[in-house]
Amino acid sequence: MNSVEFVREDLFKSLMNLVKFNEGNFKSLKQAKFFKEYKSQQALNDFNPEALSLKKLMEETDFDITEDEFSIKIDARFNFGGKGGRGLRPVNWFFKCDMYGIQKVVKVTHTHKENEQGKIVAYPVNKVIVEWERPEDWEEPYNIKEEEENIPVSNFVGDIGDRLERTVNFVGRHDFKTEDYFGRVIDKYIYKFQDKEGNLFVWFTKSFKLLEKNEELNLRMTLKEHNEYRGTKQNIVKRVHIEDYDDYERSEKARKGELNL
Repeated sequence: MNSVEFVREDLFKSLMNLVKFNEGNFKSLKQAKFFKEYKSQQALNDFNPEALSLKKLMEETDFDITEDEFSIKIDARFNFGGKGGRGLRPVNWFFKCDMYGIQKVVKVTHTHKENEQGKIVAYPVNKVIVEWERPEDWEEPYNIKEEEENIPVSNFVGDIGDRLERTVNFVGRHDFKTEDYFGRVIDKYIYKFQDKEGNLFVWFTKSFKLLEKNEELNLRMTLKEHNEYRGTKQNIVKRVHIEDYDDYERSEKARKGELNL
């Protein structure tokens, strides 16, 4: 059976849900800025020579990125032959966005190229498919200037080492892989929370938690450091305790589809 393995399945699902249920619109400027953090570092206007064929095909889909736009690239592997082996081929999705939402979704499929010994040496582009475009009768979902005025500004809180108690909302989670002291690959997570004053609290941990978007939580945490990320002040915390959180209960709710993850 054909299957797709995503590098960032959570991000892909979030973007596609906006296309499916909200005409591609971001729900707020705050959400737009959140997604912009995942913009592709490989500008489509600056492909390397080996990717000129892809650049040409992307240009045919009107995918040039202007100063006010950004693209998000989601990588995956398409298993068309059952269990791995040469059945695995790359597949990519490009989301062309502005600060109002998604303008276009383009899917890029690949074939494979073998040498004389039958070894796969390249995955040239096969097709570039426009899967979705913003409707012609689209209207701006919000006023950016008004939204800017309403976005709270994050500030540093407390002194390093302070034990803090805060009521916050869960902003989001970023997953990544790293190596531990022994060189083993492990999963790590970055959780972001925001209090009613707009202050951001960031927790780096190996602990996986099932949290709902915008869920209100009571936290006890230790302030580790203050830093700035892309001009935004952040409070880095550790030893985080989430009041009334139960792993088993959350897992059961997630299994039943009762959590808005």
